[in-house]
Amino acid sequence: MSNIPTLMTASIHTFSPLLATDGFRQTGTSNDSRMAHQHRLQSATSSKAVLALVPANYHELLRDSLMRYATISKWQAHKAAGSLPSHLKSKVPDVHLTKGYLETADSASTQSSFIKKHQQFCKDLLNDLIKAKKDKIMFLERVLTPQAIFERDADTIKKFTEILVTKTKLPILKADDKGNLELNG
Repeated sequence: MSNIPTLMTASIHTFSPLLATDGFRQTGTSNDSRMAHQHRLQSATSSKAVLALVPANYHELLRDSLMRYATISKWQAHKAAGSLPSHLKSKVPDVHLTKGYLETADSASTQSSFIKKHQQFCKDLLNDLIKAKKDKIMFLERVLTPQAIFERDADTIKKFTEILVTKTKLPILKADDKGNLELNG
């Protein structure tokens, strides 16, 4: 039905290096500590729970992106339940009809038609909102890739790197034959 769990899982895996901080740092290579870490990640059932696993310095950075996924999940849950999110709830517009007409079978048929069409309108609108939100996420994922950001901001990044290199001594890391990083300067 939805790929939201997959996206949440992908987000958790993407941010997992950030989770390797003091509170989550594994000491040793014990299966128990690795399993405990994995259980904490898997037990996060809401965007707020996932955000709680991330170091506080990154909360502002990640909050918006996690909430995008949460919004779609909520809307899809409403759709599956046949309900509407609060911002879409409305009532069928009142149509002023005479008392005599309201007592006829034609009136009942007309009013029933109003109700059905209004319900269908709300369902279609919810479907369009879900599609629009998914399209927005796909757009953001496309334009916010490291490659796209680098291409757009390459000049600024290069200038900042030059300033940073002149002001600070950065370590030079090289990989050895086994792929381990070694400090060379």
